[in-house]
Amino acid sequence: MTDCLDFYNAIVSKDSKYVFTWLDNQLNEMVSGLERLINLSNAVFFDETINKSHTSGYATISGDDFWIVKSKKIAYSLDFISNISCLPAEINTNSYINRIHLLCKKFQPSLILKIDEKSKLYDFQLKKVHIKSV
Repeated sequence: MTDCLDFYNAIVSKDSKYVFTWLDNQLNEMVSGLERLINLSNAVFFDETINKSHTSGYATISGDDFWIVKSKKIAYSLDFISNISCLPAEINTNSYINRIHLLCKKFQPSLILKIDEKSKLYDFQLKKVHIKSV
C-alpha cells in the first residue's frame, strides 16, 4: 500500500521523475519475471489468508498445468506491448518491447516441442480408442 500511496502522492505533487522511475521499475520487474518464467518447471504460490490450522496455504503448480500458465503469460505479454508503446518518451519503451520479443522467440522452440509431444500422445491415445472400438 505504501508503494501505491507514494505513487499517488508523486502524481498529485507532479513529481514526474518519481513517476517515470516507478514505471520503469515496474516494467523491468514485469519483463524480468517473464524472463525467469521461461526456465521454470513449476511455481509455488502462498495464500496467507488461509487458516493455517487446516492447511499450509502453499500450492505448487507444475506439469501441463504450469505449461498452460507459462504459455499464456508469455503470449499475453505480446498484447501488452501496445500499452507499453503508449508510454511517454521518458520511458525507454523499445528496450522492454525488444526484451518481450526476445523472450517470446526464446520460448517458441520449447513450446513447439511441447505441442508436438502432446499431439503425438493425443494421436496415440486416439488410435488406442479406435482399435478398442473396432
